[in-house]
Amino acid sequence: MLTPYEVAVKSVIPALRRMVAEKLIKNHSFTQQRAASVLGVSQSAISRYDTKNRGVAIDLESHKDVVRLVDDLAERIASGELTPVNVAKRIDDICDYVLKHGYMCDFHARIDPVISRQRCGVCLDDESAAA
Repeated sequence: MLTPYEVAVKSVIPALRRMVAEKLIKNHSFTQQRAASVLGVSQSAISRYDTKNRGVAIDLESHKDVVRLVDDLAERIASGELTPVNVAKRIDDICDYVLKHGYMCDFHARIDPVISRQRCGVCLDDESAAA
């Protein structure tokens, strides 16, 4: 069985980075190199995000709350408010949010036959589980 964080490292975090990089480049005139620097990845990773060769395993853009969190992060990066360490921490926080709200569950169940979407709930916080 893959742990939720093993799945998140390979799917959720790249998806979040791709979304942030896209916002920085399209809305804030960042170069790929500048976006890479602030996100702690290589310029080639940003290029792969741009061509959708990376960061597309899971669709987080269908969750408007996640999009709002990413938009806020991109705005704060563009304003110079956050250091790269703060950016990494914020990406981790958004990743935890995705897990706790069950947005990764169907994807996790598809790639790991041991997981049962109906019986797992390991990532869900008390509020999401009650919903």
